[in-house]
Amino acid sequence: MDIEHRRGLKLNKYSDYEQMSRAAADFILSELRARPGLLLCTATGASPTRTYELLAEQFQRSPSTFQSLRVLKLDEWGGLAIDDPGSSETYLRKHLLGPLGIPPERYLGFDSDPRDPETECGRIRNWLAQNGPIDICVLIFVFSDWDLTATSP
Repeated sequence: MDIEHRRGLKLNKYSDYEQMSRAAADFILSELRARPGLLLCTATGASPTRTYELLAEQFQRSPSTFQSLRVLKLDEWGGLAIDDPGSSETYLRKHLLGPLGIPPERYLGFDSDPRDPETECGRIRNWLAQNGPIDICVLIFVFSDWDLTATSP
């Protein structure tokens, strides 16, 4: 159910986690079919996990759908080793990058423990200036009795 649409941000309210996850996966797949090389900015954590599982199921049926998908990691926990089990990098490799067969040349993520965080942010900013804009950003807001997905095409 669409509850708000302004400035390119569409908020949807769903009655349960599965419905929300399926709607988000369906939206991403629809956009990916229309624009195969789209740039997907990805969140981590429990909320988007089912959406990523559904995308992985679709990958098993139709790997070619994902052959040009590009992925940008939304954020990272500063100070963690990149291979720490709690890092966003580890989560994305397990739940999205591996299952969708995304190679390194179609993925960009923040260094989790850079010497200079400002320089690292500049690296991402420069990459986005050359390779952006972000086509879809996965943001899932969880409230006590309902969830929202926010998609920004």
